[in-house]
Amino acid sequence: MKISTNFVRPLPRLVQPLTIALWTAALVCAAAAWLLLRDAANLRADLPHLRQRLANVQAGSHAVVTGLQPAPSAQVLAETRNRVAAVNAATQTRGITTLALLTELENLLPAQAWLVSLHHRATDGEVMLIVAAASPAPLSNFLLKLERAPQFAEVLLLRESQAAGGNPNVQYEIHLKVRS
Repeated sequence: MKISTNFVRPLPRLVQPLTIALWTAALVCAAAAWLLLRDAANLRADLPHLRQRLANVQAGSHAVVTGLQPAPSAQVLAETRNRVAAVNAATQTRGITTLALLTELENLLPAQAWLVSLHHRATDGEVMLIVAAASPAPLSNFLLKLERAPQFAEVLLLRESQAAGGNPNVQYEIHLKVRS
């Protein structure tokens, strides 16, 4: 007598990858649980410090609410206003900012010349430049462009010299007055 059934036959090819996947998932879950437990222990260790910080914040907010100070007198406000105006006047720049100046110089400077030194006194609106090139021609072109630029009220060539150290380069020292 033969008995036949309709049971699904096991697929031996899927057993090994399925077992590996289940063990991997179990290890990942165990690692995640370990990390969560470690973080919980760290939080428990920080709990007294956090409670102290919360108490400080609550005490500070309570002090702000209950300890409102009266407004300063008109004389104190006037003195403060004068001090702020003096500081603002001392730091006020004339003309263009250093970044805008560097951008303008980059546009005007020929490819054969380079900027060696820049000293920008923004409060006075004055700029001292030292530019260098292998020959005087690019520097003369640069000087001409500076004289034609609308940002500068005055362009003076202070000195023409050879670069130090036996270098054949020519240097121009230029003084600029920025137009206000």
